[in-house]
Amino acid sequence: MQDMFAPGGASFIGEEKLTEALLRVSSKDVSLIGFTNAHREIPFEDGSNGLGTLTDQIRSEAKEVEGLDPSQPIANRFDALVVAAPEIPYSKAALKNLDDYLYEGGGIVVFVPSVKQSKPFNDFVLNDWLRRMGVEVLEGIVQQDRQEGFFRDFSAAYSKFGSHPIVNPLGDRYIRSFFPKALREAEDKPDSVKYNRLVSSSNFAVRSWGEEEEQGTFDIAAALEGNVGDSTEQFRLVVVGDTRIPSDTYMGSDNANKDFVLNIINWLVGQEALIEIDEKSPEQFHFTFTNRKLKAIGLFVLLGLPLLCLYAAISVWLIRRK
Repeated sequence: MQDMFAPGGASFIGEEKLTEALLRVSSKDVSLIGFTNAHREIPFEDGSNGLGTLTDQIRSEAKEVEGLDPSQPIANRFDALVVAAPEIPYSKAALKNLDDYLYEGGGIVVFVPSVKQSKPFNDFVLNDWLRRMGVEVLEGIVQQDRQEGFFRDFSAAYSKFGSHPIVNPLGDRYIRSFFPKALREAEDKPDSVKYNRLVSSSNFAVRSWGEEEEQGTFDIAAALEGNVGDSTEQFRLVVVGDTRIPSDTYMGSDNANKDFVLNIINWLVGQEALIEIDEKSPEQFHFTFTNRKLKAIGLFVLLGLPLLCLYAAISVWLIRRK
């Protein structure tokens, strides 16, 4: 029974546990999601503002999570890769391993850092590789139109979605992001690769870099699919212009971040059926108990119920004696 409550006895999560159990029983093969962790990426298991919530949610959908070093050949046992803001540049061998993985029809999501030490960050180590794949990460950051809604930390709501299986189920919900990077289709994108807009800013957002700025609509997340070279296998690649979107801080229930990121993972591994579940599932209710209330419930079960039964038995006995 204790497993049905979050740490500290905070909330009832029985529905999540039941869904996880059903998925594990019904899944013939368990998908393995690899997180690159050898180039100073964001921690994927725990840590402050890491990706622990994301990995927990991935496991709840009958998937496994494992770290990997991209400088080593990437085993085809990985169904998808997560590359979360590496700080150390990839070697030529590591970049070739990514190419080879996509050549075999793999799926990768890359989370691009937008702000570092309170300043726009423009030197992401995979910018050139992403451009070669078909998506360009622009300089500067995007500032959303104030009418779209802001939070205390100056993050903003992004609710303009493209037409794609990843975002179609999100409806009129929003993605919470903190000054994301702007993305666009690379001019020299291979003809065999299709660029799909996932999330965009409002029409009156501003992209600023240095002393310059421009107003307009900017993509902050995009999906690409196609072929690498002469490969006959189709790869899938998603680029998200903000590492806070999948972070523990922003994966809350008051926005669509969690469903958005899980939809990305499911699309990468070819499990579109799980994306449809999010759209049709009913609202989940959580029952919150303080430790005092939990103790009171426990005492009632241990002492109250037996005393009630004893009282009922004595009452019946007295009635029959009369």
